[in-house]
Amino acid sequence: MSFNEKYYQCPKRNIHINMHQRGTFVVDNKGRLQTKVKRGENLTFIASYLNVYPCSTAGEVRRAMMKWRGIACKDETRGQYANYFWDAYKHKWYYSKLWEKFKDESGKLRLNLKLEGMGLIDNELCEEIKKGYSARSFMFIENLEDIEKMEGYKYSAIIQ
Repeated sequence: MSFNEKYYQCPKRNIHINMHQRGTFVVDNKGRLQTKVKRGENLTFIASYLNVYPCSTAGEVRRAMMKWRGIACKDETRGQYANYFWDAYKHKWYYSKLWEKFKDESGKLRLNLKLEGMGLIDNELCEEIKKGYSARSFMFIENLEDIEKMEGYKYSAIIQ
């Protein structure tokens, strides 16, 4: 395993991971350890979170998703997952077909699901979100065989 002060080289994905932001694994919507979240799972998480907590701000949704995935919420991760809400290149709100934005009486921008976004709701995930969850622990695994063995296991079965 190649370490320097801040980065870890993941042997499975062959990428550098900032050790202060996340570990070898992230947690998918089913609570399983994965080295990478499958395409579309973040949208499902956002829709499920907005179903449980309607009228949330984009920041609240983003922080909840990072906490669920096992990514640290701090200054270095500022902007992580922000592209699900704001397209910086086109200067417009993204995925406006799945959720809508509105201002509350205090002027804060809030999000609500639209009909098409309701189709992405995962009821099992909603129940887990309702239960609440604590910040995930980081794990750094150096052996590729161990990573492949652990991938797919429930986070809750390994870390208690």
